Amino acid sequence: MDFFPHQRKYFLIFSLSFIPRFSYLSFYFKTLRTSGNPYWMQELLHRWRWTDGGMETSWYEPFYPLFLAVFRRLSGDQFFWVMMAQIGVSALGTIFLYKLCVALTRESRVGLIAVFLYSFHPYLIRQSVGIIEVPLFMTLLIVASYYYLNTEKWRAAAGCGLALGLTILTRFVIFPVVLIGMGILLFKKRFRDAAILFLVVFVTAFPMFYRNFTLTGSIVPTRSGYNLFKGNCEYSDYVIPRYSVDVLGDYAFKTLQADGIKIKDTSETEVDRLFQQKAFRFMREHPWRTIRLKALNILYLFHPRLVPFYLCEESVQLKTGSDGSPMISGASSRSLLVEAAYSVTHLFIFITAIAGIYLRRRSIFREDIFLWVIVVSLTLIYAFYWPATRLRAPMDFVFIFYSAVALKPAFDRLKR
Repeated sequence: MDFFPHQRKYFLIFSLSFIPRFSYLSFYFKTLRTSGNPYWMQELLHRWRWTDGGMETSWYEPFYPLFLAVFRRLSGDQFFWVMMAQIGVSALGTIFLYKLCVALTRESRVGLIAVFLYSFHPYLIRQSVGIIEVPLFMTLLIVASYYYLNTEKWRAAAGCGLALGLTILTRFVIFPVVLIGMGILLFKKRFRDAAILFLVVFVTAFPMFYRNFTLTGSIVPTRSGYNLFKGNCEYSDYVIPRYSVDVLGDYAFKTLQADGIKIKDTSETEVDRLFQQKAFRFMREHPWRTIRLKALNILYLFHPRLVPFYLCEESVQLKTGSDGSPMISGASSRSLLVEAAYSVTHLFIFITAIAGIYLRRRSIFREDIFLWVIVVSLTLIYAFYWPATRLRAPMDFVFIFYSAVALKPAFDRLKR
């Protein structure tokens, strides 16, 4: 008898998140960029081949490009309807965020406050209508976190495994979180739950693991070393946090060419290994500079301004003077409204989240443990590579949860 009331409640929660995203898409549709489709997605769309310039590649994780390709095919390559599907995925995350909050606190009001914060978060609204994996990755993390709470039920363990498997196929960076999550279950002697989780994760991610291994001898995507170099090279601390590390792309490949490496004649695996070697060499030769940069990366990851500070556009270029000093040209600032909307929202959620963490301090190593595994693992990984708001955004649901915990007593007092 309670089925339909629950369905109506979830429909309203879904709608609360969907409507502002749909409104943004409708209002700004003509100004949205549709040029973020690299060649390999065109190949995936038209020939269902995972290639780069006709060559087999393991540069990227497959799930988000596959998601785009499927909905481009279903919609007749209509960008508006592809973004509508992505908005739907983002709004679906709101339902699971509500269920996660209620499961953790047994308080529906905490869930509703979190839903409101998630639904009207300006940065999350903007990211839901761009060619970027943030909405999909965030929703999968929320779903995995919800099911992880209930892994004593085999269906929940399987659901968690499926969601975590898909997160690996979306961003491989989540792989350590999966291992730690299974390790916690083993530590608690929940062997059956850990086995189900492992089996479903392995089966879900196996196609990528197998393909990458047959191509490169490793299950890891072959841009890891390239990304590591961009965050750990001579100009990293000049670029971060003002500009996107993508401006270091040309510089990165020029350093290989300066070493006599012919990029076109060298395999992806070898190029990735060379970049990795260069990054670690830089860290060994500049230990204190590296430590400083890593500490700052953590601060930049949670910075109240959007990081990078300037827009990431193709016109932005890194140039070097005759003495090797770096210069950036073509950078432009965001509008004051965009910066203010993000900063006010982020500071409000972050400050109230600190209060919420204090209120739930006794639950951090119990019910909330998996949330902290996500936050701590991703923070340390991004500190090791490089920070950006878009990288941190998928774990913002954790801070939204704690913010809702802190705000709930205030709402209770207002009700009285």
